[in-house]
Amino acid sequence: MTTHLTDSQKRLKSKIEELFGVDDLFTKSRLPKYIDARMFFCEYLRTVDRLSLTETSKVFGRNVPAMCHYQRRFDSVMQFDRFMQDLWNELINYEIYLDNHELKQRVRELDKINKLIESLNDKSKTDELIGKIEMLIKGYNG
Repeated sequence: MTTHLTDSQKRLKSKIEELFGVDDLFTKSRLPKYIDARMFFCEYLRTVDRLSLTETSKVFGRNVPAMCHYQRRFDSVMQFDRFMQDLWNELINYEIYLDNHELKQRVRELDKINKLIESLNDKSKTDELIGKIEMLIKGYNG
């Protein structure tokens, strides 16, 4: 299993683990809750992150036919299992919420920076404001 996941993928992995009550979805287990958790993560990587089956198989450390099996199983489960449909919808809505929350947070940070830049016209406060901007940038990147 590779550990090269984006922050968004790591958050999603944690959310899936929470939804299915598993400690690590990459654990080699044939228990249904682990299989379903891996199936959801595979489907998310394939449909939302638009990874190919080859790329997805590298994330899982498995072969492409295993990813095809997860894909077929997901399609089958989603046709008939209302509970799994609800879990999938909850997962997608969770990701949309996080994306919107992060976007709003970035907009607030940019507003703060713009206000600081506007007040740079006052020469007496320039050094103080430059320090604040550097702290904001460090906090944003850090």
